[in-house]
Amino acid sequence: MGIATLSEGHDMASWSIFWDVAALARKHGINVRAGTLPGDERGYYYDPERLVVVSDKLDPYSRLWCLFHELGHAVRHRGKLDYARYQADRRYWADVEEEADRFARLLGRIGRARQREAHARAKA
Repeated sequence: MGIATLSEGHDMASWSIFWDVAALARKHGINVRAGTLPGDERGYYYDPERLVVVSDKLDPYSRLWCLFHELGHAVRHRGKLDYARYQADRRYWADVEEEADRFARLLGRIGRARQREAHARAKA
């Protein structure tokens, strides 16, 4: 599995926002990497290392969404996730994933609002 670090970069045009968000996460102690993951795995959060890994096979929108989702795990589930229950209890798994999705949607709304504000300022 090849994992890229922030310093190694990728196609910078399509990765720019991803790496900007990753740099902000790093300021809060969350490491972000991108790389080739097995099968159709999109990404994961590994709590003991505060590590988010996102598949480099995803299109730019999906990559950013996955990053937001995994950051939701990093922020909302740090030190709280019962991994055995996560694997065994489908309802618990669904609740954990929905909470990460809600976090991702919130970050997406904030980003779109900031974009609209910047666009309005540029027109003024």
